[in-house]
Amino acid sequence: MKLDEGENVLQEDPFCHVLLQQHRGSRCDMCFDSSDDLKKCTGCGGVYYCNRLCQKRDWMVHKLECKCLKAIAPKIPMDSVRLLLRLVISQNLNLPMNNQWSRTVEDLMAHTDEIKADPDRSEQFAKFAYTLSEYAGKTVTLPDLHGLLKLFGKMVINSYTIYDGELRDLGIGIYLSASKLDHSCRPNAVATFHGVTLVVRAVSDIPDGTSDKVFISYIDQLSPLEERQEALRKQYYFQCTCEKCNDEEFKETMLSFCCPNSQCCGAVCLNKKRVFGRCRLCGNSDFPASLRDGAMAVLDECKTRLGQIQEKKKDKKWKAVLDSCKDLLQKSASILHANNIYLVRVLDAAFCAAIEVEKFELAAKYGPRTLDPYRLYYGDNSPNVALQLFMVGKIQLYLQDMKTALKLLEMSRKILAVTHGIEHKIYKDVTLFVEQCREELRVQLEKSVS
Repeated sequence: MKLDEGENVLQEDPFCHVLLQQHRGSRCDMCFDSSDDLKKCTGCGGVYYCNRLCQKRDWMVHKLECKCLKAIAPKIPMDSVRLLLRLVISQNLNLPMNNQWSRTVEDLMAHTDEIKADPDRSEQFAKFAYTLSEYAGKTVTLPDLHGLLKLFGKMVINSYTIYDGELRDLGIGIYLSASKLDHSCRPNAVATFHGVTLVVRAVSDIPDGTSDKVFISYIDQLSPLEERQEALRKQYYFQCTCEKCNDEEFKETMLSFCCPNSQCCGAVCLNKKRVFGRCRLCGNSDFPASLRDGAMAVLDECKTRLGQIQEKKKDKKWKAVLDSCKDLLQKSASILHANNIYLVRVLDAAFCAAIEVEKFELAAKYGPRTLDPYRLYYGDNSPNVALQLFMVGKIQLYLQDMKTALKLLEMSRKILAVTHGIEHKIYKDVTLFVEQCREELRVQLEKSVS
């Protein structure tokens, strides 16, 4: 069965899910809709619903969970511990596993042998098992240790992060059919969410639309090969051998440097032995050791300080983030190529920080420099590309560069029609900005004519 670009591959509600604690009280725990008029569960006081229907739909599982939460209040278990408990309860109740590909919990991979051999995961499981026993053991029939390990493995391997249209994390869920989809660093499909409903859509034409020929990405693609491989091994226990991972030229591009010839805009890349090759554009290969060492020092500093920048972002220290990024951008100028993955990450962090501190002219300087690398690494039809175009477009609109804003917003909307569909909230949000931009351009034109 052939699938066309933008066609639905799969649509599925979660078998079980939880809202992240940070959103509790501002979003419904069942449908994740935001509301100023949520109704608190009178039993545990820790779960909220937007209406009676959502409360009724969740009651079969929450009825038992409620007693557990009430017993330990005001303490609140970790989100992932709650998800494991809800998985146990759903299993015990033999809840219907209605899904497009007729999958059951038994079909999910658990990787118990790998977890036992993984010190970090083994320790995590021990803590989960103890916590569940303490706060749920008197209310819920828990499986034996081996059975609980299997469910723990199925959860950590197969759970999806549920996010909104702007890629902000909302919760975690287990989707039985979607768990069948394999990973590729060059995916032909993307998973998005309408509330808690997962929708997988083709981002390119797929000649054979059977489930084993549809690939999504499990990880962020703005990472070099070694980081992607490490993330997949650590989280999912496999090594990716997709087309992108075996593309030597692509791997080299991600760590590319500017050609030392000031008249050339080509890229100079490192090979497997960390030796510079010829410039891809002018063919120059005359690179003294001092130049090479200096370039490598800049690259290594970017790698190190990006970790520090990420911590500052988590703490919302936006001025410190922006200052660090400015320093790195100055040091890497004319050294790291425009497509160097670490330069792109620095620019991305600088773009976000500039917006947060309301330095929009600076944001308009950084944001556009990320767009071509985003397309290169995420692919043309990617939610990440669409959202970046949307963000940059909004900045240009604010700065009254209407023509540029309209172009970027229309590009964003075109991608979102493929990745999310025209009924999704984010598509409608971008459409409102497109219409606003067109109207302001019309007014400008009328004023110029008169």
